[in-house]
Amino acid sequence: MLALAFDPHIMLHVDYAIVLTFGGFFVIVSVLRQMPWVVTLVSGLMATRHSVYLTSLLSSQVISNVPSTVLIGKFTSFSEALFLGSNIGGLGTVVGSMCNLLVFKEYTDFGNHNQVRFFLAFLPLTFWASLSWP
Repeated sequence: MLALAFDPHIMLHVDYAIVLTFGGFFVIVSVLRQMPWVVTLVSGLMATRHSVYLTSLLSSQVISNVPSTVLIGKFTSFSEALFLGSNIGGLGTVVGSMCNLLVFKEYTDFGNHNQVRFFLAFLPLTFWASLSWP
């Protein structure tokens, strides 16, 4: 609202597809949290700190790290594993973190950059980071 008050024309430059994508992840998470089979599955995966870490790492690469943390957070007390997994998992894919999506959009829109190179640059980093937690 503050941006609208200072410069109403700025709203013409907002990438609403990205805003809706991010909001959509939270809608999906709120629906998933109400499904009994998802509750059973996720709570079953929260037995150890390593399983929490791997679950948050993998789910962050599919539904983004913040919604993944919201989904898994109520089922575990292993907060360190949850936060490490979701942050490292956010490195892996374009939807892993909204920052990745924004960077990918800029990378492809404002240069002659190969999209495959973008993903290949992230894969070794994600693999290395996922192994770095004891």
